[in-house]
Order: sequence, then structure tokens, then C-alpha cells
Amino acid sequence: MRRITLLFIVLLLNSFLFGQTTPEEMLKKGNDYYEGKNGVAKNFPKAVYWYRQAAEKGNSDAQNQLGFCYFQGDGIQQDFNEALNWFKKSAEGGSAKGQTNLAACYHKGETVEQSYEKAVKWFTAAAKQGYASAQFNLGLCYENGEGVDTSYSEAAKWYRAAAEQGHAEAQNNLGMLYDAGQGVQQSYAEAVKWYKRAADKGCTMAEYNLGICYSKGQGVPLSYSKAVEYFRKAADKGFADAQYNLGVCYYFGHAVVKSEHEAAKWWSKAAKQGHKGAMDAMMQL
Repeated sequence: MRRITLLFIVLLLNSFLFGQTTPEEMLKKGNDYYEGKNGVAKNFPKAVYWYRQAAEKGNSDAQNQLGFCYFQGDGIQQDFNEALNWFKKSAEGGSAKGQTNLAACYHKGETVEQSYEKAVKWFTAAAKQGYASAQFNLGLCYENGEGVDTSYSEAAKWYRAAAEQGHAEAQNNLGMLYDAGQGVQQSYAEAVKWYKRAADKGCTMAEYNLGICYSKGQGVPLSYSKAVEYFRKAADKGFADAQYNLGVCYYFGHAVVKSEHEAAKWWSKAAKQGHKGAMDAMMQL
């Protein structure tokens, strides 16, 4: 009889303590275990446990996180259908992250029939909440005419919204619009400004674009040494266009010791990625 009574008391106590945990606190516990922070070791199964507790209580951010765990197979068997199910609940509950992940599924046609129109719908919902990733992706849709009519001015609007929040890829893409004068008044100076911000965050494309600006003196004083610096940064990350241009610098001796050997080295790397200019250059050596 004493054992039954003690067990009953323990169960009541656990129920009481658990009942005091809000969905927001459950989400936080899940995040702590997922990221291994605030004094707990990284533990995906425990993260999934807490995400599920919060998700089943209607927390839209936890629903998104649970969906992400299913999508990645983190702490639980990978299941794209379950991921989509939780992303939908999260999106409909108003989570900007859930809306963005659902939009990405529609955009790529993952676990669901591809629909650029539905992708735009959910990217827009999240973008209007100020979520930078959604703003960037919505800009891409407008630039590429996916699910909406092509509009460089709308693309610039959404890239700028994300860029001003520090989104590196959006900063680079906004710079490219200024470079080409698409949707904004053409300005090499503005292009360079945004390229620099993105390059400082390690954006490979921005590093390459900045190298081009320095090599041509567009928006900055012509400087082959700066061009080589930025081409090398992007080339070391495997960016074929940068590898090709770095090879050109070595071939002609622009701010580096002239070396056909070094030129061939970088052209070969680019050629292996199918870079036509590099392949043609290799044929001339």
C-alpha cells in the first residue's frame, strides 16, 4: 500500500511540474538540446521530445522545429511527409520560419508538387513579418520570374529589406542590381558598397564581384592587387569564375609574379568544373 501511495504522489508531483511548463519554455528546452547550450549537451532525441510537447500544444515555432528535425533526420527517423505536415501547421499558425520552410518545399518540389505560386505566397507571408531569409528568396522569385512576373524593382525592394538586416546573399544580389542598373539607378559605387558588406561576411560571389570591380576600376580605383586578393578568396573556395580570373592575373603578371605554371594551375581547377574560358585558355598554353 505504501508503494502505491508513494508512486501516486510522485506521479502527481511530476504532473504538477510538467503542467507549469509553458509551450514557450518547452521550445526553449528543445532549442537548448538541439544546439547544446545553456548547460546541456547536444541531444537531438531530447530536442525532438520537447519540440513535440510544444508543437502539440500549438506553438508554431516548435512545429517548425519539429518539422525541420523530421526533414533532416535529427533525433528521429527522416520523414519528409511528416516534415511537410509540421511545416504546414507552423505556417498556418503564423511562424515566419515555418512559412519560409513550407515555401522552400513548394519551390523545390520536395515532398509536394512544385508550385512557384504557392512558394511566393508563403515567402511573401514570412517576408512581410520581416524575416530576412524569406525576403531574400522572394527577391529571387521576382528577379527570376518564378510564380510572379519578373520585376527587378520588386526584387531590389526585397533584397534591400534583407540586406539591411545583414543577409549576405541579399547584399550581394542588391549589389548586382546596382551593377547592372536593373530595378535601381545604375551605380558602381552602390554596387561596391553592397559587395563589400557581403564579402566581409564571407560571401563567395561577392568576393568575386568585388574582384571584378577592382580589376576594372568600377566604383573603386583600379587595383590589380585588390582584385587578386578577392579573386583568391573566392578561388580558394572553389568558385570557377574566380579561379579563371586569378589564372588570368598570373598569366599577365597583374599584381603577381608572371607565371604560366600558376595560371595553368588555376585554369585547370576552373576547367574541371566546366568553365569554358578556362578550357580554352588551357588549350593555348
